[in-house]
Amino acid sequence: MEKKQIKLAILSIASLLMISMTASAILADIELHFPDLEASVIQMVLTLPALLGLIFAFAAGPLSMRISKKVLSFSALPAV
Repeated sequence: MEKKQIKLAILSIASLLMISMTASAILADIELHFPDLEASVIQMVLTLPALLGLIFAFAAGPLSMRISKKVLSFSALPAV
């Protein structure tokens, strides 16, 4: 039973990381709804989640030495 829970947790975290990639499929539609914005501003929809993920990944490294990885993962889920 515990292996299934671990697999489910890994799948859940991986799917949360992939949510930002779904925005690339609708990028053209976003540009149609906001014609007054520049294309570079709209493309920030794709880069901002990756940038924030990079920042928090560097912060999670030192925190994982002080806090258990389970607690760290569960505290990060509401932030996503």
